[in-house]
Amino acid sequence: MKLTELQIKKAQPKAKVYRIFDGHGLHIEITPKGQKWWRYKYLYHGKEKRISLGVYPEISLKDARESHIEQRLALSKGIDPSAARKVKKTQSLVTKNNTFESLAHEWFSTYQRGVSEGQSIRVMRRLERDIFPFMGSMPIQTIKVADIRDTLNRMTQRGVVESAHRALQNINQILQLGLITERVDRNVASNLSSLLPAKQVKHHAAIIEPERAGELMRMIDGYQGTLITMAALKIMPYVFVRSLELRQAKWCDINLEEGIWKFTLTKTSTEHAVPLSKQAISILSNLYPYTKRHAYVFYSEASSSKFLSENTLASALRKLGIPKEEMSVHGFRAMARTMCHERLGIRPEVIEHQLGHKVPDALGQAYNRTRFMDDRIQMMQDWADYLDKLRQK
Repeated sequence: MKLTELQIKKAQPKAKVYRIFDGHGLHIEITPKGQKWWRYKYLYHGKEKRISLGVYPEISLKDARESHIEQRLALSKGIDPSAARKVKKTQSLVTKNNTFESLAHEWFSTYQRGVSEGQSIRVMRRLERDIFPFMGSMPIQTIKVADIRDTLNRMTQRGVVESAHRALQNINQILQLGLITERVDRNVASNLSSLLPAKQVKHHAAIIEPERAGELMRMIDGYQGTLITMAALKIMPYVFVRSLELRQAKWCDINLEEGIWKFTLTKTSTEHAVPLSKQAISILSNLYPYTKRHAYVFYSEASSSKFLSENTLASALRKLGIPKEEMSVHGFRAMARTMCHERLGIRPEVIEHQLGHKVPDALGQAYNRTRFMDDRIQMMQDWADYLDKLRQK
C-alpha cells in the first residue's frame, strides 16, 4: 500500500527504529528521536544496499518518489546508485576546488609573499571587486576568452583602462598556475592584450638638462630638514631605483664594504642588484650610525617600524622650490636613464638592466641580476662623478 502525506505526518517515534514502505524499496525510517529519513533499499549484484534520499519534511513524499525513480533508472542500467552518488560528490568537490576563485586564492598565497603589503591589498581588492563577481564561481576548465573579455569590458566602460590591463595580467598569472598544475589544457588569457585599449603612458616629470640637473643637486645639498629625509633625497639621484624601493631599503640587504645593494624589485618580484658608487656609500655610511638599530634605512619619523612615505619626499622637493611639473620623486630614474645615454654615451641595454627593466637577449632571457655587472658598476660611478661635476659648475 502506497504511503500518504497524512500517514507520514502521524507516524510517531518508537523505542526502536522502524520503517514504513512506499514500494519498490522506497521507505521512510522513523528514529526514536522522531527523525524521518527517506531511504531506498535495493539489490546490486545480489547484495542488499541502501542510500539516503533526505529528511522529511524537507524532502516531501513527491520529491522522494521522483528521486527514487531516478535511482531505479540508474540501477536498471547497471549503475550502482550508491557508487554513482559518491562519484558525483567527488566531482562536485573537484569542481568547487577548481573554480577560478579557489585557484586565484592559491596563486595569491604565493604572490603576496613577494610584494609589499600595499600591493597585495590592491591586487586582492581588484580580484574581489572586478573579477570574482563575474568569473569567481566558474570552473577554470570552462573559462573562455569571451568570459575574460566581458569581465574586462565592464572595467573599461568605467574608464579604468590601466586597472583592466592589470586585471588581465592577474587573470593570466592565475590561469598559468592552472596550466602548470595540469588543471587546464591551455591558458586562454595569454596574448589577450589586444582586447583592451592601449594604456596611456604616464611620463614622470624629470629634469634632463645638465645645467638644471646641477642646480637640482645643489638645491638638494642645501635641504634643511630631518637627517633621514635629507639622506634619502641625496642618494635618490645615484641609485636608479623606484621611490618605493628606496624607501623600503633595509640594512640587511646592503653591503657597504662590497658596495652592493641587493633586493627584490617591487614591480616584477625579481632579484635586483644596485652597485653603489663612492658617493652613495658615503651617504649611507654617514646615516648608518643613526638608523642601524632599525630594519629600514630610511624609517618614518612617525614610527621606526615603518618606512618613509612618498609624500615626505615629494614635500621635500616642493620645499626646495622645485615644482612638481618639473621634477617628481619618480623623475630621478628618468633623469638617469636619459642623461646616461645622451650625455655619457652608455649603451641602452646596460641602463635598462640597471633600471630593472626586461630586455630580452639573443637567448630570450629577459632579465639577469648580474648581467652587464662590470659595465653597470662603471656606469654607476661615472654617473655619480658626472653629477658631481654638474653640481660644481
